[in-house]
Amino acid sequence: MIKDTLCSLRDEAYANFIRKLIPTVNPQTIIGVRTPQLRRLAKQLIKKGKENEPLAQLPHTYLEENLLCALIINEIKDLDALKQTLGRFLPYVDNWAVCDVLSPKAFQKQPTSALDCSLQNIHSAHPYTCRFSVKLLMTHFLDERFQADILFLPLHALNLHSDHYYVQMMLAWFYATALAKQWNDAVAFLEKGLLPNIIRKMTLQKARDSLRLSKEQKEYLKRFEP
Repeated sequence: MIKDTLCSLRDEAYANFIRKLIPTVNPQTIIGVRTPQLRRLAKQLIKKGKENEPLAQLPHTYLEENLLCALIINEIKDLDALKQTLGRFLPYVDNWAVCDVLSPKAFQKQPTSALDCSLQNIHSAHPYTCRFSVKLLMTHFLDERFQADILFLPLHALNLHSDHYYVQMMLAWFYATALAKQWNDAVAFLEKGLLPNIIRKMTLQKARDSLRLSKEQKEYLKRFEP
C-alpha cells in the first residue's frame, strides 16, 4: 500500500517543520516525507507502470499522497492524458505546497497547451486551481515567449478570489517576477493602476526582497507605494 510506504518514510522533525509552513492543512494529515524521497517513489511507481494507483485513490488522507500525485502528473507526456488528469486532480488541491509542486514537464515543449490550460482554469471557483493557472503563466510566459498582454491575464483570478491570501500571493509573485524579467513592460503595467492595493503592496514587497532587481530599480518602484 502506498500509504504504508509513505508512513515508513516518516520524519517527525520534518513533519513539524512542514506543519508550520502550511498552516491551512490539518497537522494530523502531514506524515513528514522529504521531497527527494517522494520524487524517488514517484519514479519507482512510473517505472513499474503503477503511476495510476495514487490517482485512483482520490480523495486522499495525507498531504504526501497529493504531493506524490503532483510529482507523477509532472511526468505525464501525453497532453490529452495530462489535461484529463489535471481535471481530476486540481479540485482536490487544498494548499499552496501541492499547487506549487505541480509543474507538468509536457508544457515546456507545448506552451500553447500551457496557455490553453491556464485560460480554461483561471476563472475556476476553486482558489488553488486559479493559483495553478497563474503559476503556469509565470513559468512559461515571462521569458522568451513573453508578450505584454500576458500581464493582464492574472487579473481574471481576482474575479472570484480577490480576498484569498494564497491567490493574492501568487499574483504578487507573478508581477514581481515580471518586474525582474520584463522590467519596462511590467513598470508600464503598474502605472496603469489596475492592481488592487493589497496586491500592489505584496508585489512591491517581493520586488524589494528580490536579488534580481538593482538598487536603482527598487528605488524607482517607491513611486508606486501608497
